[in-house]
Amino acid sequence: MRETLNQHSYAFVVVSVLVVSLVMLRRFGGGLRLLGLISVIAALAVGWLVLRPGSGDVRAPEDLDRALADGRPVMLELYSNY
Repeated sequence: MRETLNQHSYAFVVVSVLVVSLVMLRRFGGGLRLLGLISVIAALAVGWLVLRPGSGDVRAPEDLDRALADGRPVMLELYSNY
């Protein structure tokens, strides 16, 4: 269970925010329901675009050796989908 929450935490947050937003818009939304829902979806999409990881600089062991020998500080982050 813990691994599932860790791997899919953004999806759970998105679903939770959408459900709460739909309940709030249904109860208090008035005539701006569609605009409010589109705003929430757009904010979540922008959040995903900002938070997603970019492509890595190190693709091979030789690239890592070169980066370590360069004399500048190196931050090494290992990433795996699972």
